[in-house]
Amino acid sequence: MPYRKLFFFYLLALFFVRWIEASDPLMLDQINPPNRPHIQKNNSIFLRGDYLYWIAQQDDMHFGALVCLQPNNNRIIRFNLNGSVNQFDYTYDPGFRLLAGYNIPYDGWDLSAYWTHFRSSAAGCSAANPPFESFQINQNPNGVQSSCDSSRLVFSFAPLSFNDQTLLGTQVNAHWDLKFDDIAVSLGREYFVSPKLTLSPYIGPRGVIIDQELLLNHIWTFKTVNGDVAILDRASASTRFNNDFYGIGPQFGLHSNWYLYKGLHIYADLALSLFYGEFELLANPCYEREISQDCTFFTTLDRAHSPLKDCFHTTKAATDIQLGLAWEQTMANDQLNFKVLVGWDHHLFFEQNQLIRFEDEVVRTSNGAALVTQLKVKERRHGDLSLQGLTVGAQIEF
Repeated sequence: MPYRKLFFFYLLALFFVRWIEASDPLMLDQINPPNRPHIQKNNSIFLRGDYLYWIAQQDDMHFGALVCLQPNNNRIIRFNLNGSVNQFDYTYDPGFRLLAGYNIPYDGWDLSAYWTHFRSSAAGCSAANPPFESFQINQNPNGVQSSCDSSRLVFSFAPLSFNDQTLLGTQVNAHWDLKFDDIAVSLGREYFVSPKLTLSPYIGPRGVIIDQELLLNHIWTFKTVNGDVAILDRASASTRFNNDFYGIGPQFGLHSNWYLYKGLHIYADLALSLFYGEFELLANPCYEREISQDCTFFTTLDRAHSPLKDCFHTTKAATDIQLGLAWEQTMANDQLNFKVLVGWDHHLFFEQNQLIRFEDEVVRTSNGAALVTQLKVKERRHGDLSLQGLTVGAQIEF
């Protein structure tokens, strides 16, 4: 008897479902009805162009610190107290993004591809106080008499970073260039989850090219002694650093539209990408000396002329967030759809700063003299690269 009742209710439910389908053949589609295409065509094309006004910033890019000097037993001790760290002055720069897509006549799916092109640069400089020409050497046993009114530079990327306190940084000029290109193909489906809200999950491959170049010019002041006479000499180093990354991998994202009034809506986009690629790193120093007399202090200068290279493969992640306001309107008897948007983009690429930093290993003889033995590479700090700024775009669908 119970089985007969279950069979009866099963037949009743099956009849009800068939009756609903007969009255509305699109019933199954209406569970999540698609929001594409926006015009009266099952296979439309949409084109979009964006103007970008972004700023590029990267962690751990300080190139020096301005610190105070204090004398101590004929040695200059460098204090970080009351000092300042030298950072780049990042600025906003223009770029563009182009997108083309096709609405597939299959369950409301859409296939699209975009290309983002962006270039940016930043500069920074710092000089010691007083300048090189006015820096005085005191020949009394107390050494150089200086206070917080007298400062010198400690370099972050210096290819010669001697620990001997008679070597003083007096000036640094820095310039950073970024070349960024991003290409992706995505397959998605935009559908209604309520009368005023649509979601569009998407997946696809994505590739990036991130080329960075850092140019630094350092100037050192150091003391040489000829008998009882102390003389200031100067040396400079111009170093070019390259930090290039080429990666490809999957992208997963979710786009949403929150309709406020007719075609006016808020849009939001969140995506996660993984890139498997290669870092190509280069450090190429070139030195110049201005020495008033013979001095063997810089005997290791010439050995660092050869460029230092490093290449390795790794996987890095990136996150993308977009938020803005858009308006769209169908026209020409529902044969065209036009949309304009303005919003804010934020793109974060993790651990993109792999710039090579130098460090000299210093040993001392029995009389306390400094002897530079070899050049070492400092441990990398893996700073993140962020791109963010204003996005203004227009799209047409036909």
